[in-house]
Amino acid sequence: VSDGDYTLLFAGDAEDARIEEYLNGYKRPAGTVILKVPYHGHWQDNLPAFAEAVMPAAAILCCSKSEPEDEERALTEALFEELGAAVYRTFEGDITLHIDGSGHSVTQ
Repeated sequence: VSDGDYTLLFAGDAEDARIEEYLNGYKRPAGTVILKVPYHGHWQDNLPAFAEAVMPAAAILCCSKSEPEDEERALTEALFEELGAAVYRTFEGDITLHIDGSGHSVTQ
């Protein structure tokens, strides 16, 4: 979803094969990207290439208390944090994204 200088990328449950397809045709949009991290933040072999291609300002991991923090998600979070993204996890509460002409904010 694109709106002005913002792109919201909802990667759903994309796993390695789908991410590879995406990378083969991906052209990073200008402006700020907000990413719903694929596959609930589970680590995937091509996730580093995907993260570097997308370079999101914010990365949102959709996971629940029934799927708590684990080593895979910790690696995923560290990857996006190293790239400068703010990382949010839904099991810590609702996430609200506000975008207007002057910028964006994420609250939890």
